[in-house]
Amino acid sequence: MYRPFMNSTYYGTWMGDGFILGQTNLAKNVQDPIDFNEIRAYRDAVSHFLEDGIRNSAIRVNVGWDENDYQMDISTQSGQDEYERVFQRNQDLGVTHVIFAPSNNASSSRVNNTDAWGWENVLWFSLGQKIRMGEWDTLLSPIPNEVSYMIQRANVHGIQLMAYVYPILAFRKDGVDQDWLFPCIYNKNGLCASLASVEFQDYLIQSLGNFLKRTGVGGFAFDYTFFNDNRQQNAYSQWRGWMRVLSEVRKMYPSIVIDQRQEAHKYGAWYQLPSTYAEPIAGDENPETYGARFPSLHTDHTAADNLRQVNYQYIMEQMMPLQRVPGFCFHQTERSFANGKLALQDWNIRDFDLLGYRYSLLSSLAVAPSNFVLTMIPARDLAEFTYFPSKDIDFIKDWLHFADQYQAVLQNALYISGPPNTSRPDVVAAFGDSIGFLFLFNTGIEKQYYTLTLDDSIGINTTASVYWLLVERYPLLGKTLGLLSIGEEMEVYVNPRAAHVVDAIPVNLTQDINRTFLLGVAGAVNTDMNGDVFLTDIAGQSGVKEIAYVVNLKAIPKHVYVNGAEISFVSDCNLSMKTPGLCIRVDMQFCGDAFSSFMPIANFSGPYQLWYNTTFTILPGMIDQILSRKQHYPIPWTLQDASASWLNPARLLLYPVFTNASKNEPPSLIINGEVVALTAAYTGRDHMTAGTFTGWYYDATSLSASSSHALSLRIPSGAALQGVFWENLETPFSNTLC
Repeated sequence: MYRPFMNSTYYGTWMGDGFILGQTNLAKNVQDPIDFNEIRAYRDAVSHFLEDGIRNSAIRVNVGWDENDYQMDISTQSGQDEYERVFQRNQDLGVTHVIFAPSNNASSSRVNNTDAWGWENVLWFSLGQKIRMGEWDTLLSPIPNEVSYMIQRANVHGIQLMAYVYPILAFRKDGVDQDWLFPCIYNKNGLCASLASVEFQDYLIQSLGNFLKRTGVGGFAFDYTFFNDNRQQNAYSQWRGWMRVLSEVRKMYPSIVIDQRQEAHKYGAWYQLPSTYAEPIAGDENPETYGARFPSLHTDHTAADNLRQVNYQYIMEQMMPLQRVPGFCFHQTERSFANGKLALQDWNIRDFDLLGYRYSLLSSLAVAPSNFVLTMIPARDLAEFTYFPSKDIDFIKDWLHFADQYQAVLQNALYISGPPNTSRPDVVAAFGDSIGFLFLFNTGIEKQYYTLTLDDSIGINTTASVYWLLVERYPLLGKTLGLLSIGEEMEVYVNPRAAHVVDAIPVNLTQDINRTFLLGVAGAVNTDMNGDVFLTDIAGQSGVKEIAYVVNLKAIPKHVYVNGAEISFVSDCNLSMKTPGLCIRVDMQFCGDAFSSFMPIANFSGPYQLWYNTTFTILPGMIDQILSRKQHYPIPWTLQDASASWLNPARLLLYPVFTNASKNEPPSLIINGEVVALTAAYTGRDHMTAGTFTGWYYDATSLSASSSHALSLRIPSGAALQGVFWENLETPFSNTLC
């Protein structure tokens, strides 16, 4: 958990860091060798030393480079206008900080970069080259007009800008090389600054403080922070020096946001005391970097599954307080062509995953509720900016508000089922005394179940209440799943490739002795003085028969009404849970076509060796949903856009899922006796590699509804077909009974 990087072959006298001794009771839920109460105790100990104190709201940062803001030149009107849309969209979403790293050809040039990565021209609001050379004094030199203008525009939108900074470049002081410089291979000029140097630490602290004061900057994103001064006996002096820099800057400006990057994922919780959050996804954000361990046609799904995989290490292994665990919402747009050459002009700026972003946002909420790090947002492309639906803006804003409202509870989050796995759901639980939350994610292709035990194994306070009510918050708000007593078990499910959010609410039946409860559907239940039962605002999945239960009744009613109409019922509930009072069962058939997200096109009983043959029908409701989306999201999609499987959500895609598939051996697909083309899908748009490959799909939008279609699929050698599924459908819900 703590890596001082001491050289074991060097024996000298060192002042050791402090340490804490404590004890805790063991929990029931132990993921060998991890005990949940030990994790909680360790996190509490670290939290005591966090240098920004305990926060009661979430940080909201948009990372400009994840939407390739270096392609926007703020010395031009077009670059300023484009960034204005970024500011506006962040304001729309309730985001408060933007890591600001555009190009500015009036102040810097790529040809003068000395860093190995080639980004020095965008550092320090494009002033990094001049600051390194001692040509721009952080205290006295005038701020360029174009930089001042962008700071002013950000302020108008309520946005605080954050500067991107590389600490170990060859900084000079007053235009003169200093003793803190040493020969290194990292920088093109062959020199690096040593973080072990107290003089350099002082210089950096002063420069950062001056820049904060002059620009009103809201924080820094630090990257390229290598501890590479091999003249030192060990890396500890550099580690400690960097901690001093961050701590001193934090003391000067306690409320700033400090984004830590390069290798910040390695050093454990104690390394994060002065920062705001650790390195998002523990590495580079490019889609080609983290690959596609859990393939999906929606790149935001793939990125979200990777986030939960990484944050398992932060939360369960490094035992990092949630206040320091980083989120990663949506995905970064690729910045280079397939040949590796950087795209210097606008490229792939239309890239938002409209149907995948919700899963991504909820993943960040579950495993990083204190730090929402937003990547590419619908802003740079004028059509995406204009037509991004208001209901989706509200969706993001509402969940960010939810994170603030329940911040203290969400910081108790723990994985209770292990890291993401296609064979079972991954479940995150966060409980307080008065409410708790369950976040369930399914990376697999079938509905998955998790046996939930209502005891301290999930972090619940067993003395807070005897009964807890489980109510779905997403996808169907208000659907009550169960009423459980302490120690009871219940099987909860998650739909394929989906996220579910469930509230757990304590119920005091001693005080609410006459309260009746509705289980199985969304809605409300009331009784009148005659004992009749009224179910109102009832909702369920369209086209599906749902079973509702009314429990804790004092007597069996004579009449039951659903949304104003009388309906039959039975008094034999046969529930597995031990519900109080009397119970009735009401069967409801909701109107509409029965379909759901990631639904198989037909029954699948595999395995199939060479060919899979079946027939399928496209329901009218499926086409209606696709056409409605096209109407309400009327972006003029191009052929280049069509190469990205997550774009143009007005396409009905047919997605065969294989294991051990290779991009070099495509399957053959025959629809209604005609060979049709399959399109290869990747997590990015230019890097078409084995690591980013997510399968093949067919655009079935033109196929007729209500007709039977014949499908024959040749299975590539060495691959195993798991099924064929519909993509770009959302599960519909209805308030109308049939």
